[in-house]
Amino acid sequence: MTPLSAGRLPSSTSPPFGFGTIPSTSGKSASPNAEGRDAVDDSVADEAASRCRSIRCARWPARLPRGKQYDPPVSSLDFFTTAAAITEAQVPKEHSLDGVNLIPYLTGERTGVPHPRMFWRTGGGASGAEREGNYKLLLTRDRPDELYDLDADVGEATDLASAKPDIVARLRKDYEVWNALNIAPLFQSPKPAQPKAKPKANTAS
Repeated sequence: MTPLSAGRLPSSTSPPFGFGTIPSTSGKSASPNAEGRDAVDDSVADEAASRCRSIRCARWPARLPRGKQYDPPVSSLDFFTTAAAITEAQVPKEHSLDGVNLIPYLTGERTGVPHPRMFWRTGGGASGAEREGNYKLLLTRDRPDELYDLDADVGEATDLASAKPDIVARLRKDYEVWNALNIAPLFQSPKPAQPKAKPKANTAS
């Protein structure tokens, strides 16, 4: 999740409309808890790292004001839905798109946030997360659920799960309802590191 900037793409030959990603100058996490989490869960666990990896930009001079920053969280899934809406592409009715057309939000035609709730699943389905407003719930393998207030604690240093069990229970229920609509994971991503094979002894005489 990153803020979306409606500005100029880093290319003088960019088309009339387009999305772009500028890699972060620092891939390091600002979260003090990141080192204690399994690497397989880092993509959902480390809020600070996910914000620092890239800056997403949109350019459409005919409709979008230049240099405006849009702060509510957006998803890469929104890019396809937005492009389909702009090009008036006919998406088959049997395909349910998780993304949202961002243009009405960027132009101010719509208020509110594109995603009242956002969900993640990783590690072959063993780990996940939900973001609702300022709260983020982490569901991590072999560990109790964790809850953070991202407005006050973007580094996720203070777990509020024991202090706000009602919020934890509500968000977990929301996650389980969402997850039940997904297909079963087809693979574990990323895969655990495999031990290196020992070199065979040279038996030639």
